[in-house]
Amino acid sequence: MLSGHKFYSYAGAIFADACLKGLNGVPDIVECSFVQSSVTELPFFASKVRLGKNGVEEVLGLGPLSEL
Repeated sequence: MLSGHKFYSYAGAIFADACLKGLNGVPDIVECSFVQSSVTELPFFASKVRLGKNGVEEVLGLGPLSEL
């Protein structure tokens, strides 16, 4: 049970590090996040986002999808 908590903590640390890098002006920081989005008909969706000095600078599209 404890290893599951470690994975969540690790993922949180990776995302926090990416946020801090973006806020400090490091270019092209891309992470996945659950954000308000127009990618689908749902109001919120997990999408890749570009982080920057103002937080989420851009919600990236879904990218290429296969017919499967």
